[in-house]
Amino acid sequence: MKTLKKLTTTMFAICMMAALAACTTADVDQTLPTASNVQSAPVPQTNINQATLQNGQQAGANALASAGNASPTQAVTEAQLQQQAAQQANQQVQGAVNNANQQVASLAPVPDTSRAITFLPFEGAPQIKNASLTRFLNSSAQTNNLAVFPATQSGAKYKVKGYFSALNDGNGTLLVYVWDVTDNSGKRLHRINGRERTGTTRTDPWQAITDSELQKVAEATTARLKTWVSRR
Repeated sequence: MKTLKKLTTTMFAICMMAALAACTTADVDQTLPTASNVQSAPVPQTNINQATLQNGQQAGANALASAGNASPTQAVTEAQLQQQAAQQANQQVQGAVNNANQQVASLAPVPDTSRAITFLPFEGAPQIKNASLTRFLNSSAQTNNLAVFPATQSGAKYKVKGYFSALNDGNGTLLVYVWDVTDNSGKRLHRINGRERTGTTRTDPWQAITDSELQKVAEATTARLKTWVSRR
């Protein structure tokens, strides 16, 4: 009887130990990951691929920009070539014109300095008008092949003295002028007179006289002087 009780106690202990072992194994199975329930950690493969793609796109854009910014010597356009050709043609034409002008100037008759004239200081006109008139007279005299010496140079055969007046005549401004041509002794040999009109008026009539009227005076004066001198 005692042996049976002891055997029963022993069997109970063994069962209890087996149950505890089973519980422990179940707990371990639940806590330890298995091949079926282990989830792989995310690998940043997608991010790496996107970064690589973006770098590639940026490199391509930089390459295109570099190609667009090529130096002029590497990207000479047809328009630039045409412009260069046009510039060379213009230079050749200008050179030909300059040569022609030089040839014409060399063939132009030389003024006869033995009958040169000198314009003495003008009277009646403001200084600024005198300066413009002197410039026009010298230019027009050259056109008419009339020798003109400066007032500071001696040797001119004739001296020309000018007298000017500007006045309002009701319809505009009238510029009246007289030229006396004398020899070196002061004897008057010839007189030229004329007038030019402008349609504007000013409080000071000289302000209404422009370069246009002064140039007309110079052209008319030198032409008439040339005619008179050539007859002497």
